[in-house]
Order: sequence, then structure tokens, then C-alpha cells
Amino acid sequence: PLVQWRQSCRLESDNVPSVYGRPFLNKLLFTNGFNQGVSGTARIVAPEGWMIEPAVIPFKLTEQEQAVQPITITLPYDATSGRQPIRIDFLVRAERTYRFSVFRHIDVGLGDIYLEVTTHLNADGELEVEQHFVNDTAVPVSFRCELFAPDRRRMTTTITEQGTGRRVTVFRLSNGQELIGKTLWLRAEEIGGPRILNYRFRAVP
Repeated sequence: PLVQWRQSCRLESDNVPSVYGRPFLNKLLFTNGFNQGVSGTARIVAPEGWMIEPAVIPFKLTEQEQAVQPITITLPYDATSGRQPIRIDFLVRAERTYRFSVFRHIDVGLGDIYLEVTTHLNADGELEVEQHFVNDTAVPVSFRCELFAPDRRRMTTTITEQGTGRRVTVFRLSNGQELIGKTLWLRAEEIGGPRILNYRFRAVP
């Protein structure tokens, strides 16, 4: 019964827009795989700072009944874009008590506007951070991009009215060896719109 339960457990949508501070409706679905009625609770464990409501979901299901539980997901301002892991912790009371977890993921951003990042040291010892801003939509977009590196001044650039395609921007940071192995943060905030892209990455030579 636990195998069926795990296989049936999913979110109705495994995407959430990269819009922060605004609740988005989703649903948690799972099926009682036991040949008897059960009760219990489910709790979704998401990345730090995410708000999932309700925090704890009580349920009471008949044999083979499916649960469809509405939830809301609110992302924090600094939520990382891309694929993020989540865990659903279950407590099920049947002929005895079962505790188990199911692992799934949510993609932050719809995949039509995104960033790709590479790093390397150049001949002058600078760390070059190569930002690829990709717009796979037919609508021109504008974003303000900021690079945060430990103990360095923030660096910024603006992408204006970019249509379909890819634009490459290179940030150069002096004494790049000092940053190798450290985590940098690239943030792109839509100008005149709600979308924000956050990417954290480790600098490599």
C-alpha cells in the first residue's frame, strides 16, 4: 500500500511562476493505498523561506480514496530559480501508524525566460562571470541584472527590450582567485513587471 501511496502523491502543477511574495494556488494529490480507511496528516517541506499553507494537512480517507487538497505557495524575495526539491512527510494511521516521506520537485519559473551562468579565470587573473539571458517568448522583455560576490561591490547591467534569443553579458572581478569556490548570486528583476530570477552558483576556474 505504501508503494501505491508514494506513486500517487504529486502536486497538480510542478511549476510556480518566478513572482515573489504572491500566493499561487496548487493542489496536493495522493491516494489511500490501504484496503481500509485511514487518517493522518501530510506536511510539505519546501526550501527555506517558502510559505506553504496550510502547513499541516489533516486527512481521513476511505479505502482507495483520493485526496485533493488545495494549497498555496508563496516564494520569498530571494528564492532560487530553477528546479527545487520538496518533501512531503506523511503520518498515516491504519492497522498501525506509518511514517514516511515522498520526494518531488517544483520548477521556479516557467522555463521561457531564464539565465545560464559560467565562470572562469582570464589571463589577467580576473574572474569572468558569463551571463546568458535567454528569452524563449515572442514578447520583448527588460530586466535589471545584479551580480553579488562576497566582499565585493555589487555589479549591475540592464537588458532592454530583448526579443526572442540569447544575450551574453560578461562581468569581470579582479583578484578572481579569491572567489574560487565561493557562492555568487545573480539576480534579474523585470523592469515594469513582477518576475524575478535568482541564481546562486559556485565560482570555478
